[in-house]
Amino acid sequence: MFSCQFCKRLYRALEGPCCRHCWHALPLPIKRCTQCGHALGEHRCCFKSSRIISCATAFNFEEPIRGLIHSLKRHLDTASGELLCRAFVDRVQQIPDNAVLVAVPSHPLRRLIRGYCPTQWLAENIAKKLALPYTNGRVKKIRYTKSQKRLTQIERQVQTSPFKWVSTDTSRPVILFDDVITSGQTILNMVQSAPNDLQIYVWAIARTSEYRYTDTH
Repeated sequence: MFSCQFCKRLYRALEGPCCRHCWHALPLPIKRCTQCGHALGEHRCCFKSSRIISCATAFNFEEPIRGLIHSLKRHLDTASGELLCRAFVDRVQQIPDNAVLVAVPSHPLRRLIRGYCPTQWLAENIAKKLALPYTNGRVKKIRYTKSQKRLTQIERQVQTSPFKWVSTDTSRPVILFDDVITSGQTILNMVQSAPNDLQIYVWAIARTSEYRYTDTH
């Protein structure tokens, strides 16, 4: 028996990452665009005409998922991170054949300040649970970006990509992993600088329903 992190009730491990009652209360997404992850009918596809094959997100960026992500990113709350990983793995429906998981990296300065990279922490643990190949050195963030809280979506789009791909290997597809997708510009910046023939999929823990959540890696 395990103690549910949300309600503290005891539950059987076979029920999932939390008790059945809390699992059904999680903010599961409605039908979404398979290209960018936005809810159908709410937005135009923000990845349309890009090189991204598909995008899969597990949850809406709402409580309690929002709180778990903030706890991991701001306080290295590994218990929250573990619950996010288990919940995400339970929601994975399809894994691209022969793919390698690649996390959105933090800039070295931000990683030094935090002491870790939240997206890499999540990706590494998810990869272990799915027995999926993972690498954290394939792409690097070479330019430090300040907080983008006051930037509009258009202002983010005109920024040059701060990412550089170290490896030019295109023999295996990659799954780009991020914790939260908002405007999608971070992912598009990574795709922009990726090798031309690379097959790219996208995974994320959560997707915002509108352009309101901002954070930096």
